[in-house]
Amino acid sequence: MSEKTAKTHTAVSNRARAKQALERKVVYKSVLDNPHRIQWPSIPMNIGNSLLSRVIALLDGVASYHLLRDQVNRARKKARRLNDGTSEGRPPKKAKKDGMHLLVADSNQGTDVTPGDSQDMSAKGQQEEVENQEVASPGPPAVLRFLTIGVNEVTKRLEAQAIASRQAVTSSNDGIAVTAATLPSPLRMILACSADIDPPILIGHLPGLVATCNSAARGPTLSTQGTPAPIKLVPLPKGAEYALSEALGLRRASVVAIDADAPGLSMLDDLIDQVPTLAASWLTPQSLVNPEQSLVPTHIKQLRTSAPKDIKAAKQKRAEGKAAAKERQRRRRKELSDRKTRLSITT
Repeated sequence: MSEKTAKTHTAVSNRARAKQALERKVVYKSVLDNPHRIQWPSIPMNIGNSLLSRVIALLDGVASYHLLRDQVNRARKKARRLNDGTSEGRPPKKAKKDGMHLLVADSNQGTDVTPGDSQDMSAKGQQEEVENQEVASPGPPAVLRFLTIGVNEVTKRLEAQAIASRQAVTSSNDGIAVTAATLPSPLRMILACSADIDPPILIGHLPGLVATCNSAARGPTLSTQGTPAPIKLVPLPKGAEYALSEALGLRRASVVAIDADAPGLSMLDDLIDQVPTLAASWLTPQSLVNPEQSLVPTHIKQLRTSAPKDIKAAKQKRAEGKAAAKERQRRRRKELSDRKTRLSITT
């Protein structure tokens, strides 16, 4: 067998036809931006920090409740595992591995207790301890039931609120009847850690949903129920996600929504009023449109791309390539027709 190693080719294959790459240059093309895209509200840094600090003060007691609940859940799971392990009267694993059935003398009672019985006693003790912890643990803070935590949960709340603001129009012999859906508890503020979320597209839908809810709430649907306060979307500065997670006692909390009737929310009114209100102009009823309002200015984006430096040479090369492709196709068709002719002659 030959001791020579295989030769490695790092250059372009000899079979492949070398393509002459044309020199290209960077160019910018102007494209129109999407007019239906809602921009994130812009707020000063001090307003965002002040809102974050007041919300953390509002969440006092939530972190300790979540941590205590996790401890009780872990203890319950541990007691359940012990109960499952001794439900069939099996001895502990160590005694089963050694092949012995040890007897433990109880000096007080004067009776013999097997390891399985001691395991049952420990499981019962764990269960009683868990029950005592559940009884002694305080209830959830009052503000907790007015919070919606997580991107998915906040999205569901916004969608439900937008759907509930729509009207159901039914026609009958008596005329057209308009019925409004039952509104859930409206949201007042959404805190989004936009500077900490990567990629930002995970929460890119929130401005559009908030604008939809605010525009739908201004319609005639809520004329009999009263127009609720608009939802304010607050983008928080970098590092806010860690602070919110610590205040909530959770591993991550990137988006938090607060209901309008949450206790203690009035202490945030002076700061919430300074956050711009998002609205969709194409969803606002015509009766509420300000006739003096000017049109939305055109937004033009610059798209970075490339183009050949010699445009004339690039066009000529493209035309030559098209002509060569047509010639190859014509040749294949001719060869196919000649082959069919020869087959018909031979048969």
